[in-house]
Amino acid sequence: MTNLFAELSNMNVGVAHSDPNPNSTFFNSRGMWITYVIIVILVHYMLLSLPFLSVAVAWTLTNVIHNAVCHLTSIINQIKSKTHL
Repeated sequence: MTNLFAELSNMNVGVAHSDPNPNSTFFNSRGMWITYVIIVILVHYMLLSLPFLSVAVAWTLTNVIHNAVCHLTSIINQIKSKTHL
């Protein structure tokens, strides 16, 4: 009985582990944020190069494409992290 009590008293209940989440730590890598901004600007310039799109429509499509990509990567990340699949 005392051995069980000694094991339970050494447990760190309510303490989070310190392993970083690999799904979000790449944002802190060198040059990631500038690469992210450059990709968004390149998509916007590609849309602006289409002569039938106005500037307002190009910004709207840039925003829609950005949100769609972020949403799809979120869904893929959630599916990948499920243990029962």
